[in-house]
Formats: sequence, C-alpha cells, structure tokens
Amino acid sequence: MPSSIKTEPWLPFPCDICGNDKQRFLGERSYKIAGKTAVFEMSYHDVSCASCGFVYEGKRPSEDFLFEYYADAHDTYSSDVPIEVDYNVQSRIDVLKDHLAPGARIAEIGAGAGHFCRDMIAAGYDAIGIDPKRQEERPGIVAAFVNEEGNVGAISGRDFDAVVSYYVMEHVRDPRKWLVQISQNLKPGGLLVIEVPNFSSHPEASLHCEHMTHFSPIYLEELLSQHGYEIQPSGRYSPSRYFGMVAVAVLKNPAMLSSPRQCSSALLVGAEESAKIYARGMAEKNKLDVVIDSVSRTIRDIKVKNPAMKICFWGVNEYSHLAAMQLTEFGEDLVIMDNSNSKIGQVVDPFPHPVIKPDRDWCANDKKVFVLCSPLGNPSIKDQILRQDFKNYQLLDATILP
Repeated sequence: MPSSIKTEPWLPFPCDICGNDKQRFLGERSYKIAGKTAVFEMSYHDVSCASCGFVYEGKRPSEDFLFEYYADAHDTYSSDVPIEVDYNVQSRIDVLKDHLAPGARIAEIGAGAGHFCRDMIAAGYDAIGIDPKRQEERPGIVAAFVNEEGNVGAISGRDFDAVVSYYVMEHVRDPRKWLVQISQNLKPGGLLVIEVPNFSSHPEASLHCEHMTHFSPIYLEELLSQHGYEIQPSGRYSPSRYFGMVAVAVLKNPAMLSSPRQCSSALLVGAEESAKIYARGMAEKNKLDVVIDSVSRTIRDIKVKNPAMKICFWGVNEYSHLAAMQLTEFGEDLVIMDNSNSKIGQVVDPFPHPVIKPDRDWCANDKKVFVLCSPLGNPSIKDQILRQDFKNYQLLDATILP
C-alpha cells in the first residue's frame, strides 16, 4: 500500500445544470483510494439543487488534485492475460455507423488503454483518443487531461466529425466547461456521443467513489441543449453498460458554447423526487455489507470442513478489503491476486503477502476458494478460471447476494 497520503479541502460548487448555489443536503461519503504511488482521500458531499433537483457533489477538489489522482490510477493492462472489456463494443459501433461514413475522424475523450479506439479503427474510422492515465504504451492514445483551460493535448485545433466519451463526464470537476472544451474540436454539425450512468434507473452505480455528478436523461439532454446541441432520437440504442444511458447529439449552434442558454423552466420542480432516488441508491449500496457478511460466513464454513483451503481474493478493491478484514484469523491462508500489472507486488491491508498475478501453476497446486471481487469484471474472471482448467476449487462472488 502506498504510504503517501494526498488530500486537500473540497470547496463549495454550484449546480451544474442551472447554476444555483442553494442546496438540499442528502448525505456524505468518504473513501481512501490507493493509486500506484499514493492514497487519495475523497470526501463526498451529496446534495440536490434546491431549484432544479439535479443531484451532484456540492463540494469538489481542484483540477490539479483530480489530474494527479487519475494520472496515478491503476491500469487494466496485463502482459500475461488478455483482459476483456466490460462494455458492449457493438452497441457503440452501431451508433457511429448510423451517423458517420467510413473514414470519419473521431476523437475519444477518456480512452483508457485504447481498446475502443482500436475497435473504431477496425470499423473503418480515423480515431484518436486522449487519457490522463500513466500506463503502458498505448498506440493512438495521447496522454492528456481535459481541464478548465482547454488542455486537450495533441488533438487541440483539429476538426473532428465526432467526439465520443463513455463514462467520463461524471468524473470531471466541471461538466459545463468540460463540454465546451471537448466541443471546440468538433466541426459545426458534428456528432457528440456521450454515455454516463443513469441515476434514475441505477442510482447505486452513479453514487460511485469517483463521480461528481449524477445524471438522469432529462438533465443530460438539458445540459447538451443549453450548449447548442440538438438531441437525436436514441431510444433504439442500448447503452454499452447495463447501468448507463446514451445521448446522441449534433452541434447545431456552436455560438451557444460560449453563450449557453438559461436552464429550462420545466426543470425547476424542486428536489423531492431526486431525494427519493438518492435514498434508493444508498439503500442498494448498503447491501454491500450484507454481501460481505454472507461471503465471510460461507468461507468460515468451508474452512471448518477443509482447513487446508487457501482463500484467494481476485481483485484489489473495496470488496476484497472489507471481506478480508472479517477473516484475518486465517492469516497466511489469505491471498490477494489481480490481473493488472501495476498492482502486482503491492502490499494491501490486511493481506499478509503482496499482490500476486494469477499464475496457473500456483493456482493449480492447492485446494482453494476464489473470491471474485470485481462487479463488472467477474464474468471475465470466471471465464479465465475455466480456461485454465484448475482443479480443487470453489467460486464465490463477493459482489452479489447468493
């Protein structure tokens, strides 16, 4: 575990939709998130706008803090195992094919390791991506950060037929300024495709430890319309992740990027419904404690019957940490593993040994329980285990109730 602690005061922030600074307090959440070199303290102040009802973080850190956090984040690169993406590639490509001719120039904002950029190139598009994360070499990805001053790295000044961004806008400090900056690279009449978590249908996914804003369809469309975008019918498009929503828009009035219109009066309806959705989301998140208790009891039962069993947690995150904290009496029999190269070798509390890679020979030697701890990645991990043809093992999913 990195020993350096990164923290700073989070300052009040107005509503991202209507600009009002009057808030209705909903709750607070605190996290300590380990990166490659430091642990970042994140302190969330959940509020809804007293005017339009939008749910967001009423206090936020600086751009510099967020840049350092995302640049230091662990990657999903493995030199030994091909890690499958956790989204539906075809659903993203279908949207592009309906609106863009082959050869169209596309910029992806928040491209990660570049998986979808390569998919777009394979589909016949001229694609480039930007991402702030420091990780292994990624062909076609520019290491940069879209900030309030408009730093978009090597794509600045280039005219693109489309800008796409998947599950990024909810992470940024100021979505309004971010939207303006990424739109500067878009041709008039160009296409914008954005996916974010759908707070209305999946508030528990939106209330994530990195998200600054919590969009429902009406608020996402309102923000885009304020800045000169014309929303396109998207009802037949499925989001690429089950908890998300997709907005497809065309830049009809670029002048509105610098002079956005005021918030629609139709949204000024108060915060009662938003508070109900927030409460539902927090109730779902609190089920994590029930899941962890259930997994811990199951492991204890297994150890009574098979004392020699090794307990192998697959995935370095909140799930593995909380479960292992309830099982410290098993000491040396607790093992933590991860596919990510950047996590291998780190010491993670409360595990007695550093993180190891899923080595086939090691995994095949002893009787063991694999505790799968990645909400989005568990299906891929299960496939990985099945392909290795391990013997003498049991599987437990630490992210869902049995």
